Amino acid sequence: MFLKNLKLLCNATFLTATLSIASASSAAPVELVVNGGFEAGNTGFSTDFTNANGATPGLASVSVMTTTYFGLAPSSGSAFLAVNGGNVAGALPTVWEQDITVVGGVEYFLSFLLGGTSLQPTPVGQLSVQFGGTEILNALAPASANFLSFGATFTAAASGTFALAFVEQSVGFGGNDYGLDDISLTFDNSGPVAPVPLPAGALLLLSALGAGTVLRRRRKVS
Repeated sequence: MFLKNLKLLCNATFLTATLSIASASSAAPVELVVNGGFEAGNTGFSTDFTNANGATPGLASVSVMTTTYFGLAPSSGSAFLAVNGGNVAGALPTVWEQDITVVGGVEYFLSFLLGGTSLQPTPVGQLSVQFGGTEILNALAPASANFLSFGATFTAAASGTFALAFVEQSVGFGGNDYGLDDISLTFDNSGPVAPVPLPAGALLLLSALGAGTVLRRRRKVS
């Protein structure tokens, strides 16, 4: 009986290890931004500008568009955020903002597309991309109707919920038109993986053999 129980215990342990390895191999970057590609329309973000709700944006307005905007078309999918910038010097309005919850000490990767337009292409749009009020990077739109890719890696200084914000630095009544698409903030969850819990029968077996308490290491992600 002892040998039979020992065999069952070894099989259960092997199964647990196998499931843990499978979980680790399937780990992937975790996306924190909601509707970063704007496929769900005018949802998931706030702005200091007027939201034109699908119509062509006027001065100091934004709009999620599925058609072209002064020659600029969606980069991926079927939508993007078209921005008609402001003309008030020193205003520094927030074009797009979303609250993101992070864990202190964890490394995060930010990426997005910033596009220019073909009608009155200058001045180009300029954005300060900030997290929790700290600038992560500063980006200039191209002076043509295409998207440029931007990215930066940073480590969260503290745990909590902070604003990821795109703050306009440029000013212009003519020009200062641009687009945003594919806004993404991710972290890698491929670190230590918590073992998969044993089936109830295996736990009873461990207890019967006097194996003691089974400890599981967990990695908390907010």
